[in-house]
Amino acid sequence: MIFFILLFLAGAIVFYKHVRQSSIAEAIAADIPNAQRNRLLATDKIKMPEGGIVEVLTTEEKLELRTTRWMPNGLPKGTILLCQGYTEFLEKYDEVLQELLDREFAVLTFDWRGQGLSSRLIKDPQKGHITSFADFIKDAELIYQKILIPKMPAPYHIMGHSMGGHLAFRILQEFPTHYTKAILCAPFFGWSPNFGAGKLNATVVLLLSNLMKAIGYSQDYAYGATPPSLNKTLPGQTSDRVRFQRRVTFYEVEPHLLMGGPTWNWILESTKSLQLILQAKRIATIQTPILLASGGKDEIVDPQSHHRINEISNKITLVDFPTSMHEILMEQDDIRTAFWKEFDQFMDLP
Repeated sequence: MIFFILLFLAGAIVFYKHVRQSSIAEAIAADIPNAQRNRLLATDKIKMPEGGIVEVLTTEEKLELRTTRWMPNGLPKGTILLCQGYTEFLEKYDEVLQELLDREFAVLTFDWRGQGLSSRLIKDPQKGHITSFADFIKDAELIYQKILIPKMPAPYHIMGHSMGGHLAFRILQEFPTHYTKAILCAPFFGWSPNFGAGKLNATVVLLLSNLMKAIGYSQDYAYGATPPSLNKTLPGQTSDRVRFQRRVTFYEVEPHLLMGGPTWNWILESTKSLQLILQAKRIATIQTPILLASGGKDEIVDPQSHHRINEISNKITLVDFPTSMHEILMEQDDIRTAFWKEFDQFMDLP
């Protein structure tokens, strides 16, 4: 009798968890108005490059994707599509944007669905959630077709950090003729062994996250993930605390930007995407030369994964930055200077 009562209670809990999952329609209804996303943010310490044009695209699910594009002062050398990492937003890249514009590249960047000022996918805006990583690729292709091709100067290049580097690598596999060159900074090709899911075998991660999804926890924080904190920085994120603190001020200007850890479904889908993009047959489809920048002190993604991929593909030029943590583009000045020197050489700049 007790067994059946416990079984009934467990079933009731699972049913309740599934019922309380928010739909995309509910998330859209609770989302910020377009007027709030149709602008560029600034703080007392950070001003965005002048001339940025904000445009909001609508996906087939009626989600709003926030994009911004800039043209350089001189004759454009082409356009770089800049893809951000997990929890990030386009204003965080103010220095990177200016570096690219100073090199006379046009730049197009955007907030991925589920973060920044683009539409969230569940009602809690602070949770990092995704239905499928394939949706990210669809969004990038929508931006390619609606803005990059008709409105930006060729040739087209792609640049991505962390999760954005992972997705850029997947885009190069699925659309091998879209981009002339690619720059991947600390791409997510595997978790650091010292960080979260990196402590577990991928098979275990898939089994656990599939189980949590099956019992109704797909939109809950994954084990160890927490709500956001203004002054929290992850180990291995950046050694430049001044740059980090400057960017924290954006959360005070626009609290909606603030995000915490990932949901169980984000962990599930990211692991599935990792297994997909690391297949040798898919890597072999890549035609685009890649500059891969890897931080030797990165404790978020696994630097060794960059070396393993480099051994598979002859399209990759791997450059190690031994003293850099995860955010190479927002590190100490000596590391950033070394990165931009490699960038200039890779892009054949004088």
